[in-house]
Amino acid sequence: MPMSKYDDRYEFNERKWVVTLINTKKGIEGVFGGHAKIVVEGVQAARNGSPVGSQLFFGEYHIMEAEHVLKESWIPQAFRNTKCAYSVIFREPHNYDLPDEKYAEISSKSWIASANLAREMITNIKNEECEINTGKKISKFQYAGNYCLYSYKGGHNCTSWAEEKLALVEVGNGFLPADSSKSMPWIHTKCNII
Repeated sequence: MPMSKYDDRYEFNERKWVVTLINTKKGIEGVFGGHAKIVVEGVQAARNGSPVGSQLFFGEYHIMEAEHVLKESWIPQAFRNTKCAYSVIFREPHNYDLPDEKYAEISSKSWIASANLAREMITNIKNEECEINTGKKISKFQYAGNYCLYSYKGGHNCTSWAEEKLALVEVGNGFLPADSSKSMPWIHTKCNII
């Protein structure tokens, strides 16, 4: 069975997939300006259910501001509360594009999820993208996140959006609502500050 590139304690196959929350930034930049992404690793069975023809599945999912937001350089990113729209971004099928040892250096936290729930989460993400693109849903982005004490209500950042999606696969429980800030995905992942 293949092992997760992000956490080698976890194996995945056709029935159980690995879902990982990563912080794309390192060091101090990762603490004060990190960006959260969801990564899914799994095996897609061949159409006839045979192990022959099974394929590795690797996908990345996240949101980003869709509009230009003025940068108030004296205000740390975590404390900016500008609202704008967001776009849903994903890459799949996607190949591992880093040397193996680089994945272990990424600040991340992984969970095992059923393949069915992982696929449902991915479908939810793609449906959300479609609804935003067709105007059926209005996306609201804010740096402070949906649950932060000083935020406007109803807007996501990358971390609070990821929290909502991880709940669909029944992982990620235990996030503290007041910690949902774009600058703080490292709170939810193993901390690689150095």
